Amino acid sequence: DSGLSGAMKEALSVFVRGQMHSDPAVTWFVLPVCLLFVLLLLRKLAVRQGENGGSFSLPEKVFGISLLMITVNSLIYGLQDIPAVRNAVWGIFPFISSLQFDRAVFLNPFLWYLAFLSVLLSCGRRAVGNVMAAIAAFIILLHPGTYNDILNTAKQQALQILTGKEGGSLTYGEFYDTGLYDRIKEDIGYEGEWCVCYGLHPAVLNYNGIRTLDGYLGFYPMEYKERFREVIRPALEKNPWARDYFDGWGARCVLFPAEGQNIWSGERRFDIGDTNLYIDKEALGSMGCRFLFSRYPIENAEEAGLFGERKYEGKAPFSICVYDVRSAGE
Repeated sequence: DSGLSGAMKEALSVFVRGQMHSDPAVTWFVLPVCLLFVLLLLRKLAVRQGENGGSFSLPEKVFGISLLMITVNSLIYGLQDIPAVRNAVWGIFPFISSLQFDRAVFLNPFLWYLAFLSVLLSCGRRAVGNVMAAIAAFIILLHPGTYNDILNTAKQQALQILTGKEGGSLTYGEFYDTGLYDRIKEDIGYEGEWCVCYGLHPAVLNYNGIRTLDGYLGFYPMEYKERFREVIRPALEKNPWARDYFDGWGARCVLFPAEGQNIWSGERRFDIGDTNLYIDKEALGSMGCRFLFSRYPIENAEEAGLFGERKYEGKAPFSICVYDVRSAGE
């Protein structure tokens, strides 16, 4: 729906279920407990007697402020899609037009858990609070949210143990595989040089102590984006989706394929038809790159300025290929 009704539905949705990137997993326990606590506070307010008889405690005040902020963040998230509202706010506060205030909703998970903590601190009996905390933790850990890697890993492990079949996603251990990257670093004599990766999320290398020129970069200089764009320019010329994605946003500063889209995901199987790597090798060299880590063997490795292919096997069902980013004469 469009208009005010649609905005209110969106606001209610993120209030109850959260947003994809900020899923608080509160719907089935934390939220009902907090709403019940609201009723208790209203009752306390109604029966207030005397000057101090019904005053609120510090946890109760923190609870109220947290719930108010959650509500405001949810309303902003819903209303910002209405052009009339957005333009009116921008007209009154011009500086806001350059900010994404709807992302304040990302604070809601923290605020929900702060409100829930306030409820626990307000419980008269510690045992009751401990039981409620345990129930909330149990539900949160089992919540099938977008980013619940603990649950995903448990499901993948159970599937392999019980049926011998592979799941669709890598487990936490397969994704980061610290043992594998320790072996690779020792074998290539890694000493902190800059690297890039292809078909892998740069966070994998970062997690394993390997510095990368690429990454999920939310805030970085335009000059760097322009320099990195020159590195991936050949791929962007072949891949219109990647060109629009990088030029229009740029936070995902990675090596793109000539076809397809997200090859840096945690999927167990992700094959691509064109295994050539389209980069400007001079531009990559000018940024000080020393090694390239790839999920796929690079068919045009020498043409791309890559030499000395080494293959390594780890926990994941694919090899990691490491290339030396230097001229053949060095």
